[in-house]
Amino acid sequence: MFIPPWMDMPTLCAHICVTPNTVDKWVAKGSLPPPRKIEGKQMWEWQQVSDWLKNGGPSSESLADRVRNGVKREKAESRAGY
Repeated sequence: MFIPPWMDMPTLCAHICVTPNTVDKWVAKGSLPPPRKIEGKQMWEWQQVSDWLKNGGPSSESLADRVRNGVKREKAESRAGY
């Protein structure tokens, strides 16, 4: 089965078997990522949607993001001691 990398609302709804109203509610609740507007059209990146559905929200930051954020926290904490 081909999964397009970017989906508009009808395609996303068909792929995850929900209505547009449900998608809007899940986005508002944080269960799905917010869409990106591309030339005025709401679009979702499938990989991001899939990750959010698997992990229950945006908390699934990548390893690179976790390392980057950890370094920033360490720097901020070390400066606070001066």
